[in-house]
Amino acid sequence: MRKLTHVAAAAAIALCFSASANAASLVAGWDFSQYFADAVHSIDGGNTAAPADIRANYSSLDPNGAGSESAAFGVYHLPFVPVGDASEPLLPTAVPGTGSLLPNMGQGPFNNFSVLYLEGQASQSDLAMVAVQTTSLVFEADLTSVPQTGNGWQITLAGATQLGGGTIGIEFSTDGVSYVSLTTATVSTSAIAISTAAQPVTSDRAFFRLTLSPSVVIDNVGISADLTTVPEPTTAALLAAGLVGLARFGRRRS
Repeated sequence: MRKLTHVAAAAAIALCFSASANAASLVAGWDFSQYFADAVHSIDGGNTAAPADIRANYSSLDPNGAGSESAAFGVYHLPFVPVGDASEPLLPTAVPGTGSLLPNMGQGPFNNFSVLYLEGQASQSDLAMVAVQTTSLVFEADLTSVPQTGNGWQITLAGATQLGGGTIGIEFSTDGVSYVSLTTATVSTSAIAISTAAQPVTSDRAFFRLTLSPSVVIDNVGISADLTTVPEPTTAALLAAGLVGLARFGRRRS
């Protein structure tokens, strides 16, 4: 009897404290459709400059896959304060003929303008982002609002140049302070999909810093990870207390 009780308790403890892992999910994505128009650093359709931090508008954690709920799961940070004109080192741009870069569209429901409109996004524009001069920006994925962590963090995006060749340097961090270099992608006027290797670390936040050389265009940026659901602390504590009682009952029975 004692052996069976201990086996049952061990199994229950494993069930309580093990996490539930899922397949890789898009934690946060951006298609830059929030901007009003080509070379206009505004997201309200007027003269108000866009903020330096732009929230994600796509996420698998969003019930609709896109829209306002996605904002909780990611943000990208500019290294400058926009002033609303074409003087900034990074600008929205309309890719000739398409508006957006076509590669990497399959990594998320990018350019899903019907959903974004219904979710209250003011602008729905076919745009990418172009570096006027060498500049960096940080894309952050954030799981702190949900009881989940990510492993195998990866960034994917479309890249090209407006003229000649260029590079996109990609670095990774879990705290937004200490970065490690992952790769430097070479791009040309023919758009390509770019992805990094999955990073074997577990955290509830991930940061990817991209350094773009002049004339480099990026679009359809997505950060993905294998998500793991962590038991709520109160639930884990209650189950643990119950298991202690079960073990004591088993000892008395024996």
